[in-house]
Amino acid sequence: MRYRIDGTLHDTLSLPAVAASLLISRVKILANMNIADHHRPQDGQFSIKAKGRLMDIRVGTGPTIHGEMASLRLLYKSRATLNIR
Repeated sequence: MRYRIDGTLHDTLSLPAVAASLLISRVKILANMNIADHHRPQDGQFSIKAKGRLMDIRVGTGPTIHGEMASLRLLYKSRATLNIR
């Protein structure tokens, strides 16, 4: 597992292949994606509440030579509105 903050990539931990596959399947379920399709890229999203704030999580999955990979983008929902005039 890796995460990126302000363009810098950080390695956190390495999961066994079985655990990684189970984690990706769970994320795909939350994002209403087809968990049986490991051979094509897919996109989905879901929302959670974290620390009292709503957060959108955008999910992208795709095949690799080592199995399926997943990319998650964590975005706080903003309460700010923009007026364009």
